[in-house]
Amino acid sequence: MTNEVFSHTDHAVGRLRSDGPLSGRLLADHFGLGAELAFDPLQMGWVRADVSDDFHPQTGLHPGWPQPVTSETRIVLRPWDSAESDLFATLLDDPRLWEHMPQPYPGQITRDIADGLIALSNDGAFHHVRAIEVDGVAVGQVRLEYSDRGSELSYWIGRSHWRRGIAGRAVRRFLETAPVRGQLHARVRPENVASLRLLERAGFRRQDAACDGSDWVILHR
Repeated sequence: MTNEVFSHTDHAVGRLRSDGPLSGRLLADHFGLGAELAFDPLQMGWVRADVSDDFHPQTGLHPGWPQPVTSETRIVLRPWDSAESDLFATLLDDPRLWEHMPQPYPGQITRDIADGLIALSNDGAFHHVRAIEVDGVAVGQVRLEYSDRGSELSYWIGRSHWRRGIAGRAVRRFLETAPVRGQLHARVRPENVASLRLLERAGFRRQDAACDGSDWVILHR
């Protein structure tokens, strides 16, 4: 494989292990060209076999990563506060985060947009949304969306808080009390192995692929 084949930056292609697993079009391109890949069990995804391993040899963590949550870590689920619009925008304004969402990255998430999204999140007419607070600071959210198909679970975590084990604990706690209506299901990109395993640990089981031709795995609980 040469740099001429992939005209992306070295970081996007994944020259370092800490760049994270390949996903989406990059992963498909690598598989299609028969590139040598390796499955990274810590990051739950595929990386190039020639990456430089910059993880700590004892802890398995990249030195710049946040530390994993422990049993002492305080995780609270609560409504978003209108005063958190700047934080909300900072967390959500990340194209990498949107790779795992149903919609494409819409462009810069401004404070005004964040204000509107927070107000919408607290309107319980068609969904139930809770911010995920870790040690007093919001880091993401978990959501149930209601439709004639039942309740769809989704969540997101700001990228600076990935790989800490936050989402798994938050999702399980959320489902203990969330007002589910009808059948509970979730959608995940097939390359998002970490989310697939997280949901399976929370009691979801893979049932089928999306029937609308989109690239999703459907799980039910």
